[in-house]
Amino acid sequence: MPAAQLFNDCADCHSIEASIDVRKRWLCRECFIKYIGSKPVKRVKSYRLKEEVTEQPQKLLLPVSGGVSSVVLLQILDGLLQRQFSNRGRKPYELHLLMVEAPSLVSDRSVAATFNRLKQKFPSHTCSLVPLPEVFKLDSSICEDLSDLGAQRGKTPQASLDTLLSCSKTASSRTDVLQLLLTRLIVAFAKVNACNAILWGHSNSRLAAKALSSVSKGRGGYLPFDIADGPTPWGIAFYYPLRDLFKSELVMYTNALPDDFSGLVVHDLASVPTYTALRATSIDDLLSAYIDNQGEKYPSLMANVVRTAGKLQMPVSAMKQSASICGICAMPIPETMASQESDESNICYACQRLRLETISPRGP
Repeated sequence: MPAAQLFNDCADCHSIEASIDVRKRWLCRECFIKYIGSKPVKRVKSYRLKEEVTEQPQKLLLPVSGGVSSVVLLQILDGLLQRQFSNRGRKPYELHLLMVEAPSLVSDRSVAATFNRLKQKFPSHTCSLVPLPEVFKLDSSICEDLSDLGAQRGKTPQASLDTLLSCSKTASSRTDVLQLLLTRLIVAFAKVNACNAILWGHSNSRLAAKALSSVSKGRGGYLPFDIADGPTPWGIAFYYPLRDLFKSELVMYTNALPDDFSGLVVHDLASVPTYTALRATSIDDLLSAYIDNQGEKYPSLMANVVRTAGKLQMPVSAMKQSASICGICAMPIPETMASQESDESNICYACQRLRLETISPRGP
């Protein structure tokens, strides 16, 4: 066989012409789909999500934003559960899909329309659509916990949200507050619905950007809880099955699939912010744009960032039940800060910085 033809053969099956370059390996479409699908499946199997003693399947919450990562994770896990049910007659776990309606967190599109298409595409799973202001109903202590950031109990949940967001002085602080509210809403929803864990659809690219932004905002000490799989101070486990795949690979995966995901996936291609827009851009958006535009030119470097952050461990003292917990973000506070006799002893360093970037609605 000529050398040129050998080069064009798929590196896995060696029988079909290769058409997709994956990490310097050329694969055919079928082998590429298998390669991408195998990564999260191996991760999920390593979590040992088996039936309880009562043989009732565990319930896992899967937040779906409509972005490429969460939709791909849903498609892969849906196929896995269907195969397991066909082979064994039962499923080791159930998926509860959650979509949060928050215009400030997503691109300009109809969340309700996307949610309806989601239910039609995956009818075997329970689906819920929850507005972000509902966090003030599901989380009873949120106004007290976030009072230092300007939270107040309004006449309606929407009024409470508007008051809290109006206190942010910078784009970064507003993004931090929104992400904190989103996390608290998803955690509270998971607990109310008796979910055993939360499956996040974060790609390696998203986790790398999250790790870098956490360090820049003073949250580097909490990377084990932000990046690694397992228990968290929120009282529920977080898992990231897509941690081995880049966002660009997930986009190629959706293009290679025979199914049409155009109604579910929003290809939010990030762009480098212009100089005039930098003041209105948050740290998270800046680093996400960097990773999407520049970081994936060096995939091994980005993979090492996530891999190293995932291996970090919190000090033993921080894991004790007697350890002090930040009243805002629920992360453990180092003993050196918790021992200080001040009004800020119950707030971690990162949240102290966040509080400086907010304006109290109560006035001076």
